[in-house]
Amino acid sequence: MDKITLEKKTVEEAILEGLKLLGAKREDVIIHVEEEGQKGFLGLIGGKDAKVTIVKKGTPDAALYEDNESDSLTKNAATNFINDAKESVTEKYENSDFKENVDEAKEKVSDFADDAKKKIESFTEDTKAKVMEVTEVVRNEVSNFKDDVKDSFDDTKEKVSDFAEDAKEKISETTESVKEKVSEVKEEAREDVAKFKDDAKESLEDTREKVNDKIDDIKGENINSTFPQFETKDEAAEASRIFLEDMMHKMGYAGVVEVIPPIEEDENYVLDIIPDDFKMNSRFIGKKGDTLSSIGYLVNVFLRNRFQGDMMIEVDCGDYIYEKQEDLKSFARMGAERALNEGEYKFRPMNAYDRRLVHREINKIEGVTTHSEGEEPRRRIVVQRDPQ
Repeated sequence: MDKITLEKKTVEEAILEGLKLLGAKREDVIIHVEEEGQKGFLGLIGGKDAKVTIVKKGTPDAALYEDNESDSLTKNAATNFINDAKESVTEKYENSDFKENVDEAKEKVSDFADDAKKKIESFTEDTKAKVMEVTEVVRNEVSNFKDDVKDSFDDTKEKVSDFAEDAKEKISETTESVKEKVSEVKEEAREDVAKFKDDAKESLEDTREKVNDKIDDIKGENINSTFPQFETKDEAAEASRIFLEDMMHKMGYAGVVEVIPPIEEDENYVLDIIPDDFKMNSRFIGKKGDTLSSIGYLVNVFLRNRFQGDMMIEVDCGDYIYEKQEDLKSFARMGAERALNEGEYKFRPMNAYDRRLVHREINKIEGVTTHSEGEEPRRRIVVQRDPQ
């Protein structure tokens, strides 16, 4: 650091402090007094610190202060003169009547300060009292507000309790009413179910009786005398249609039976049952197609007695068998694809009719072969990839 500016009470203090900070001697620096210090009136009022700039000689900043160094010395001499004059005036002041007047003024100022202090303390006490008063008012207001809130909360709590009790009673009444309604509905449903069971039992017994009569007709001489031997599959299919349609009418169902000839050589003839009321489809289909299977069995028993060739007729209603066959064909193709990728695939157990359909569908696909394994009713188809 080559330059420093300081402010101290006197110029000399500023110079000594600056030399210390710069680490220099007085003869190695240029001292420039910016402002002279002032003690002020009676050393109390209007005092001002001296401001001094000190620059090391031989530095770039030194050239700015070299011309002013003599002026600074002159100013310092003048400053010393002024300070001596002040000391002289102060000394005369100490030995004059003016001091007494000043002391009197000081005493009056002190008395005024004491009075002001008392008034301030009095004002402070009054202020404290008012603050305490306001605090007490606020405390009372808060307490009253708390009491009001508590009363309001207790009142609301009581109303909520009453409402909950009323709601509980209404819910209880509603629950009892619902229970009674449910009980009534259950009783009505129980009666309807019992009636339905009786009607279903009577209908089932009647149906069984009609089926048994028809089976007896098939096994007896009436069938042999009514239908002669047929030479072609078309004739046999038409005779089977007449037989099934006549059986349907005698069982009390209105409708017709149509013959659907095979599209491909290895497909079977289909007898499609078409009731006048489509709601009767479920009666002919039965659970999982069991009724259709039974009807198909009767038709094929009739056919075996009337046609000597290799022929099988399928019975359908509402496209149930057709859709099932399409699902089986898709299932068969999926199994063949799995076998081609994995080497082998085993189908779930199937009845003989479904297995025959799956065998026939997979045989159309190159690269795989099928065989059946297991015993009925757990017999299943295994499809395998041909050796490379």
